[in-house]
Amino acid sequence: MIAATNELDSELIIGLVSAVGAENQQVIDVLRSRLSEAGYRVDLVKVSSDVIPLLVDVPDAAANKYERISSLMKAGNQARSIVGAGNEVLANGVASVIFSNRAKDEQTSLPLPQAKTAIIIDSLKRPEELAQLRLIYPSGFVSIGIHADEKR
Repeated sequence: MIAATNELDSELIIGLVSAVGAENQQVIDVLRSRLSEAGYRVDLVKVSSDVIPLLVDVPDAAANKYERISSLMKAGNQARSIVGAGNEVLANGVASVIFSNRAKDEQTSLPLPQAKTAIIIDSLKRPEELAQLRLIYPSGFVSIGIHADEKR
């Protein structure tokens, strides 16, 4: 097991929590900029395009934004129901994507201390997903809630 200080020096996991329609990209852009200035390489894991298609078939992109989002929400719910792992299954998928994208040396698949990396997860929807990521990354996970009023 890797010490908490080394874990924080090497890998930071940031889970964005938002409702559909929130302006996540603005927050992602600010995070990318600030983290880059602090010496982090920044990666993005999109639950909708990087995780859900690994678990269930997602229909081709619909003609309009509403249909596309609705289709992805149904696919996420389907993944939670058929896998049988519960509402945290998409968080496990996120961890799998992070693991597969992680730079590896020949000895270990743990985060490499010299490679400061921040992974932004766009976006989490269920409290079980947050709880699971806190279990997987106990000292390297933070969540950020993004709110937008209904008019926006």
